[in-house]
Amino acid sequence: MHAAPGAQNPDAHSGVGNKQVKLWDGSNANIAVFALHTLLSKLLPHDNVVGVELLNEPNNKPWLPDWYNSTLADLRGLSPDIPLYIADAWHAEQYCPYVGARTDFTIVDQHFYRCFTDSDRAKYGDQHAAEIKDSGARQFREFSKQCRGNMIVGEFSAALGGQPPGASGGEMDRQCRVFAQAELALFEETCGGWFFWTLKKGWASRYKTMNYH
Repeated sequence: MHAAPGAQNPDAHSGVGNKQVKLWDGSNANIAVFALHTLLSKLLPHDNVVGVELLNEPNNKPWLPDWYNSTLADLRGLSPDIPLYIADAWHAEQYCPYVGARTDFTIVDQHFYRCFTDSDRAKYGDQHAAEIKDSGARQFREFSKQCRGNMIVGEFSAALGGQPPGASGGEMDRQCRVFAQAELALFEETCGGWFFWTLKKGWASRYKTMNYH
């Protein structure tokens, strides 16, 4: 669910513009469960459905794990074996062990970007690729072990915030490709699947997104 009732995070993609997180206020959380229950009941008859994810990028509120527990239990009443996905709320170190402790088919979803923080924007594709092959690989292997391999990367991109001074378009393209190749190699080794976000976009941005042809 990309935009839950009341919003699960303060960002615009949760469907609100006031930066307030009110999913757990009043009846909003119950309405969200009802919506997920209804959605899953409609999707179950279709053989090509590979699962349902509860929330997109929720804030890691103290009550999120309990809400995950109760919502997963509700949805398991509809199907004991369909894959159900939970977002790691930007805290994979918490939710990979959470998934690993479950006995049903639950998968943790991580989102992987390196273009939004000041420290990430100060690095080039070559630098990010080197880190991915070193510390990033060690971290992902540990996360994968903690959740018994039940992990996907539901969003990632080749977007970079920084580029070498005076770099040409061709050099920037190379930087993005080196970065993306390192990402894909890591994900193929440690995860059950990945989704590139996004192949195309319709608006200008300071960040470069690769288009594969």
